[in-house]
Amino acid sequence: YQGVGVGSGDPGGSGGAASPANGWGNDGGDISSQSPGRAGSGGGGGAGAVGGNGNGPDNGTGTGGTGGVGLQYSTDGSSYYYAAGGGGSANPGSCEHQANGGTGGTGGGGGGAACGGRNSGGQSGGSGGGSARNSGTSGAASNSGPSNVCNGGNAGTNTGSGGGAAAGWAGYGGGTGGSGGPGLVIVAYPTALTE
Repeated sequence: YQGVGVGSGDPGGSGGAASPANGWGNDGGDISSQSPGRAGSGGGGGAGAVGGNGNGPDNGTGTGGTGGVGLQYSTDGSSYYYAAGGGGSANPGSCEHQANGGTGGTGGGGGGAACGGRNSGGQSGGSGGGSARNSGTSGAASNSGPSNVCNGGNAGTNTGSGGGAAAGWAGYGGGTGGSGGPGLVIVAYPTALTE
């Protein structure tokens, strides 16, 4: 079940630096390496770092990966992080065990959803990432049916960050991933002209 989402932009990224033509974009995290291991999905990659890996076997606690950190820029006298990854979801087998959604990346990434606790433990959606112009929202925590109740958290507005992953399993939970946040175009102008 393992598989990493490949970033479409250039890897790496440095705060305050001009973006390359292809943009910054690091890889997402991997699905849990435990077998069978679908209980925790990887977090989305951010402009500054890769997403964290998911963790947990299907028959135990599942934890979604943390979204990758964005990049820090100073605008209008304030310094914020932008373009963070969304948190990964937690989906233990049939949503029966403890589930912990991944936290959104620093820079306004949406939190990952969690579907668990039907037989043991509980469930907790990942919180949205902060240190942003607008923080991301938390992912839902639900093992109810029908579907469309366990949605990922939305990214913060004007952050360019990714939304959190949805969670669910065979009729329990289910939903849609969180919405990505609209971005900003930051243009630098000289503050004074000299002859």
